[in-house]
Amino acid sequence: MVPFTSRYYDKGKFGRIFPSLAPFALDSEKVRKALQDMGTKNGIMDAKEDLSKGPVELILDAKLQLKNPNSPVMTAGITFLG
Repeated sequence: MVPFTSRYYDKGKFGRIFPSLAPFALDSEKVRKALQDMGTKNGIMDAKEDLSKGPVELILDAKLQLKNPNSPVMTAGITFLG
């Protein structure tokens, strides 16, 4: 028996949602390094929160969200889709 393969398999991770969307950038060492740098401490994606508080407390305690407040108009799911 041959395992099922989606017809979107060769379109990449988001091929089913955006089958005709061109990639933002071609895969290269420079692009991979830039993406890794975004997530580093003090990088552009660093919320500068006190991570010792743990994820539940950081999400539920508004006093800990002074540098990275919850958005009243954008849900957390947008982070994963966007």
